Amino acid sequence: MAEKLVFSSAAATDTGQRRPRNEDCYGSDESIGCYVVADGVGGHANGEIASTTAVATLLANLAASENSDEPMSARIATALAYANQTIYEFNHEQGYAAGAGMGTALVGVVLKDDGRAWAFNIGDCRAYVWRGGQLSCVTQDHTLYRLWEEKGGQGPAPSKNILTRCIGPNPVVSADIQPLQFFAGDRLLLCSDGLTTMLEDSEIAWLLMESTTQPLPVACQRLISEANDRGGLDNITVMLLRVGAA
Repeated sequence: MAEKLVFSSAAATDTGQRRPRNEDCYGSDESIGCYVVADGVGGHANGEIASTTAVATLLANLAASENSDEPMSARIATALAYANQTIYEFNHEQGYAAGAGMGTALVGVVLKDDGRAWAFNIGDCRAYVWRGGQLSCVTQDHTLYRLWEEKGGQGPAPSKNILTRCIGPNPVVSADIQPLQFFAGDRLLLCSDGLTTMLEDSEIAWLLMESTTQPLPVACQRLISEANDRGGLDNITVMLLRVGAA
């Protein structure tokens, strides 16, 4: 019989040093084990509305399907499709053509108390697992830069923040959804690219190692402070979860 696990979490968000407002958003519903971070895009096109709408729609849809017999991956895909449709229809009503208007990147996880989990993402928000002193990124960015890297990095490098997938601008968008298994002692980091553009993975790992015994809110603020100290070029959002034995 699988060990029963419990989860504790904390999150924080910051405008950063250069942006006039914060278009990031985070949310959670502990009753269904879902935790989400979103990074709105669009600037004047209401990126902050896109991120908050996506998080709220996703959580509400997953909660409503809690008693469904559908596989969790299918439930997550449906919830993300609803979020995308909601924002796409708003863009259409505002007169934006397909591919334009507000949108959001998003990363999240659904956790069960037997350690089963499903990570999902669209865009360049990331999920990391800290286990046994090692940090692993369990998501892939949906950006032109990653495609350029995959093709061997030939020619001029594109900007790292040009998304190839985003919730909202198009009528259909696909998400990466993958199963994971968590164990007591693990930690999970969900974050917007305001953290990962300022800090290398090795630096995030070092900060997480330093914060092992600290309360999660303190660890969140430490990550944000370090990103701001490096320039804080974008909004910064982090969510940390700690896995323990029941």
